[in-house]
Amino acid sequence: MSTNENLIELVKGLQDKIVKLENRIEILENNNNNENREIDLDIYLSMLELTYEDLNIVLINNFTVFIKNFIKNNKPPLKKENRKIYINIKNNWEEFKREHSDKIIKNIHKKLINIFTIECEKKDISLYINKVLLLEENIYEKVYDIFKKNNK
Repeated sequence: MSTNENLIELVKGLQDKIVKLENRIEILENNNNNENREIDLDIYLSMLELTYEDLNIVLINNFTVFIKNFIKNNKPPLKKENRKIYINIKNNWEEFKREHSDKIIKNIHKKLINIFTIECEKKDISLYINKVLLLEENIYEKVYDIFKKNNK
């Protein structure tokens, strides 16, 4: 066998290993994504704890950027079947609607305001008050779209 043939065989073997590893990663991600899926939305929201770092993401960027990171890192109780997204409401899977997204946003926003209030007592971050208290225009539509895109 020539050197080129050896290299071709080596590349083919590596490609097969890459495909196997990609499949394993996908399986692990799917298992990891189902971790919080069985939790009811109300329980999930009550257990959700935000930190000053979360507030900082809003202050440095905006609420939309924060929500994109939040969805990736906190895995709300959503699941996808076929082309529809479902959310766990009182242990029943309902089709995910804008009202569910709005409920999540309002809960998160309230928690961020609480953190902001506490932090304002510690240091002067009052210049950022509008960034925290006032949500962006069309935020509810934007976040609903973000939820739908991140669960495809």
